[in-house]
Amino acid sequence: MNRELAYAISFLFFLLSSLFYSNLIIFDQQSLFRFNFSSYIVPNNTKTLLPIEVCDFSKGQWVWDEAYNSHQLYDEKCPFLDPGFRCRQNGRNDEGYRKWRWQPDDCNLPRFNASDLLERSRNGRILFAGRPPPNSAKDIKMTIRLDELHWYSNKWKEADVLVFNSGHWWNPDKTIKAGIYFQEGGKLFAGSLQEWHME
Repeated sequence: MNRELAYAISFLFFLLSSLFYSNLIIFDQQSLFRFNFSSYIVPNNTKTLLPIEVCDFSKGQWVWDEAYNSHQLYDEKCPFLDPGFRCRQNGRNDEGYRKWRWQPDDCNLPRFNASDLLERSRNGRILFAGRPPPNSAKDIKMTIRLDELHWYSNKWKEADVLVFNSGHWWNPDKTIKAGIYFQEGGKLFAGSLQEWHME
């Protein structure tokens, strides 16, 4: 009985070893080593990158890239830059800050290509939220409600892509200096969201 058990175990070991070895040759490393066996066989410098469709762009780090040239994208004469983002005009003399770019951990982030975006969005609807509605200059000194959406948000319902671009509307030039108030429920807050959080 012991001899039969030894043969069975040997056969199973041989079968599993053969399957493992054949998988090494036939399949790619990513599918074979998804259980993190790759660190034992594949050198650390050959990192397999994920397809861009499944990449988490929020996990990564800023990396120095000598080839990266943000001068080609825009300069500080761009009329859409807020004064706080005009580094040279605010006294920064070095150019090094323009060589940093974001590198996600598991994929390469492609450069923005406006033509590609427009082509892929053909016959679609892109809506840029976070900007005030057109012709609302007279309402700049309005109250921003924190507990309900503006009526203009109804236009978002049919959007294929929603670009929620609101960060630049919360800088001090557009809140404190513009006299905007924030309201939540029955409470009204002047100045900034900091006051709202302190209540």
